[in-house]
Amino acid sequence: FGDGEVLGRDVRLSDLSSPEDLEHVKSGGIQVLPTRDIAGRSVLVWVTGNFKGKKYNARSAQRTFYYVVDSASREEETQKKGFVTVFWYIGPRGMPPSMRLFQKIHSIRLAMPHRMCGLHFCFDDKSLRPLMSG
Repeated sequence: FGDGEVLGRDVRLSDLSSPEDLEHVKSGGIQVLPTRDIAGRSVLVWVTGNFKGKKYNARSAQRTFYYVVDSASREEETQKKGFVTVFWYIGPRGMPPSMRLFQKIHSIRLAMPHRMCGLHFCFDDKSLRPLMSG
């Protein structure tokens, strides 16, 4: 983010300055639901269909993921109980992003101080069954 000026403070929405970053945020493709699950955990949802058929920009996806998770992690309740992530691959545009993007997001996730308590994959593409059930 920027030229290092973010190192001493929290990331802000204004730090997502490129058009791709802003488009990624506005798409709603990565968001935290306004309500928690039954165990009181924050729910992070990744909705691939919201990118309207455009190719994923890995850098923007990484920056948006970091911003959304970092912002939500500031809540004390989220720090205590953690996150549940839902990957929503339903519908005609519900294809999962590339494995390379998953690896980049995963490397950021490992570096962040938050608790990921669960992952849920929702999909209706039968070709994904071997990958998800294996």
